Amino acid sequence: DGLENWANLSYTVDTSQNVLTDGSSLVGKRIDETDRTMKASYHGSDPIGDRGKALSFFNARFTFRAYLTYMGRERFAEGELYGFQLTTANITQPMELTFTLLCLNPFLMDPDGNDRALTDAQPMFGFPYVSHVRQQLPNGERKPVGSLASKLLFDEQNTIYNSGDVPCNFAAVIDFDGKVVNPTITKDGKHITVMREFAEGETLRIDFTAAPPTVTVDGENVISLCSRDSDFVGMEMQVGVNVFTYSCENVANRLLMDVKILFNKQYLGI
Repeated sequence: DGLENWANLSYTVDTSQNVLTDGSSLVGKRIDETDRTMKASYHGSDPIGDRGKALSFFNARFTFRAYLTYMGRERFAEGELYGFQLTTANITQPMELTFTLLCLNPFLMDPDGNDRALTDAQPMFGFPYVSHVRQQLPNGERKPVGSLASKLLFDEQNTIYNSGDVPCNFAAVIDFDGKVVNPTITKDGKHITVMREFAEGETLRIDFTAAPPTVTVDGENVISLCSRDSDFVGMEMQVGVNVFTYSCENVANRLLMDVKILFNKQYLGI
């Protein structure tokens, strides 16, 4: 079918022989890095031009993502180019291409990065709806009157459900719509506080998908501004329920924080 190792992972189980009894004891088990191979044949109308594009595209200096859709479900794998071959056989036959990715993270991932704000909205009006009510402005014009379409909900606690097969890392991204002092992100009792005053238009990113984790403001490293009691260990999205809260020192401006928790669910197969 042109795909290898997309549905199977390599496991390592370490044991130690018992000294005083028969059998062995479990030392540990892990899922190893895996290589995934894809094969394809070319049936286009410009073999010379497209061959050149393929040779240029598959550059070992790049990191690649390969997407697979199976039975309506989409997953992707990320890895380094581990092998590449473009046939030089009979030019009258379709070209065949084979490439292999070495996936240091062996899991398949959901392309949906959960790019949604933590707060929720309660609908207040049905759509489609056209307002025919008008009011007169000081200059004499009559303009339609707006209607309350939704109400922002915030109970200081936000629950995110990870329906993947295994835990995964996440990134917290905060866009500021005004002055916010010393913002804090808390997950299941562990927190990160950045000791800084933020202005409208700035973006704070706390990224646990990086190794080691990074804390940046508009791309600039500010990890040194994190409070001494900030937690950087064990901050990952567990399978199931994950509870987040966010706050700041000037509490009245908390709603000026647009917070997103970005993560890709991880799966053992497709």
